Amino acid sequence: MKINISGASDDLIEVMGDAPGCDEHGAAGDHDRESGFQLAGVFVVGNVRVRCLYDGCWSFAVGPLADGVVWPKHWKITIKVAERDYSSEICIDTGDDKVAVIRER
Repeated sequence: MKINISGASDDLIEVMGDAPGCDEHGAAGDHDRESGFQLAGVFVVGNVRVRCLYDGCWSFAVGPLADGVVWPKHWKITIKVAERDYSSEICIDTGDDKVAVIRER
């Protein structure tokens, strides 16, 4: 199963793939005036948490769901340049693992 997450505009996150929860999501979050970043969305994919950050361009941070939760070592997780010049794209290939995408925030 493959899941791709990217920013589609300043207020839209696209979560593409065959997993439940894949869809377009509105970007809403707290803007940190000091750093200039907005935490625009947080998604859980299996045992992985993806944080979507916006500061005029989209960036993504990925990490384990919580301390002590096993990171799926056989998953391939990459970040690449998206088709849009203002967004990177995170690509999660779970192999055959079936997962859902859950929006936390």
